[in-house]
Amino acid sequence: MIPSLVTIINRLVDSLVIARDGKHLEKLFLKEVSEYGVEPTDIDYDNGYIDLEDATICMVWAEKPTE
Repeated sequence: MIPSLVTIINRLVDSLVIARDGKHLEKLFLKEVSEYGVEPTDIDYDNGYIDLEDATICMVWAEKPTE
């Protein structure tokens, strides 16, 4: 599984960043959410995403292609 951060704006993927591991993914999540002037809560980390006025930011685990 590949830890990744996805930012969605206007229901379209705006960016996808691959993280090194789960800790790095959480740091990327914090940085991205903070750029919108918001401090994520434990619930946001548990949910794996946060809905903001202008964007949705998600922590996801992608699968490697089989071929």
